[in-house]
Amino acid sequence: MRHLGPLLVTLAVLPTLLTAQDDSASRYPNTAGEHTWGGVTIFTDQDLLDPWRNMDRNYTMGVGAGVTGAAFSEWPLGKLERTLLGWFHPTISETSTYITKHDLLLVGNGFTPDSLGAVDPVVGDRPYGSIFGFSARRLVVPRRLRARQGRPPIAYYPEAFRTELVVGGLGVGVGAWVQTKIHENNSSVVPLGWHNEISDGGEPTFLARVHYERRLFACGMEGQSCGHPSLHAPRNFEATTFAEAMVGYYGNVASGLRARLGWITSEFWDFDGTPLGSIAQAGGREASGPNKVEFFFFGGIQGRAVAWNTLLHGQFKSNPYEIAYSDVEHVIGEFQAGFALNFPLWGNWKFGTGWIYQGRTAEFVGIHARTHTYASAFVTVTKTPSLR
Repeated sequence: MRHLGPLLVTLAVLPTLLTAQDDSASRYPNTAGEHTWGGVTIFTDQDLLDPWRNMDRNYTMGVGAGVTGAAFSEWPLGKLERTLLGWFHPTISETSTYITKHDLLLVGNGFTPDSLGAVDPVVGDRPYGSIFGFSARRLVVPRRLRARQGRPPIAYYPEAFRTELVVGGLGVGVGAWVQTKIHENNSSVVPLGWHNEISDGGEPTFLARVHYERRLFACGMEGQSCGHPSLHAPRNFEATTFAEAMVGYYGNVASGLRARLGWITSEFWDFDGTPLGSIAQAGGREASGPNKVEFFFFGGIQGRAVAWNTLLHGQFKSNPYEIAYSDVEHVIGEFQAGFALNFPLWGNWKFGTGWIYQGRTAEFVGIHARTHTYASAFVTVTKTPSLR
């Protein structure tokens, strides 16, 4: 089945990732603390995963499969991301950088109106829409030094910088094919309006995202390392604040809070509560903590100021139906909540899985405007880098 393609591709490269020799330090000068091959990630957004409200409407599905490692910093999309968004990151060097992380992902999603059985556009509801493409993501965690009276300075890691570049297509038909096949196979209502989707037949598009996150509480004081996994004990609580901006098929800025509660052995930059966030407008996952068991609950809230949303009002092509720009909600709220589990496999390889419940307020005005919820699940196999 073709919709299993991302999964099969990821599984096919898994043996190579697990056995590859690490020489990233000499071959990839724009990286720090990364393995040449660092792991694989598979994640999906699906209303079917929402046990309370499986409506299969609005944001109806999303899938991503990716690989991690320093090697992807030199792939064409990785180089393009660095060229366009490198200004956002602090300078990478052996002394000023703790770790970098590069991901390359195949991503796609789909959006639908509430009435799947309608052949003609449902005026006042969101139009069909989909995105399919590739995403290059980069993380940089700088090393900061804090002076101590009469003693050497202590290193601490209070912040993380992320960027992402997505290139792909709107309306290329992948979302229509996948959703139709799923509904045909489970005897539910077959969607009949995909010929009305935004940019039907295909139109190139892109997205650039910058994201900054910072630990909320003071750290780096006497006896605290604030982020070095080899020095601090497991924590039971952690909170951060973040801000981000997107330009491309989405144009918006957002800010919010995140928190984790449980048995935590990884760092705050290790976990992204919205793995398909920039694709579905809610970064993969990074692994850098010690290879120990951890289990935690997490939650987050954020506000988003929206300048435009191409999946509602179209890009350049004319469409059979689209939401008027004046009917786009320019301020929306979002939340996430869920749990995650990580445990060692062998050596410095670790396995992670989890479930995320997400929602956002209405993205447009009118009689069909609605708050929407959905859920996500993910599976990762990652290699923790050497501690420095």
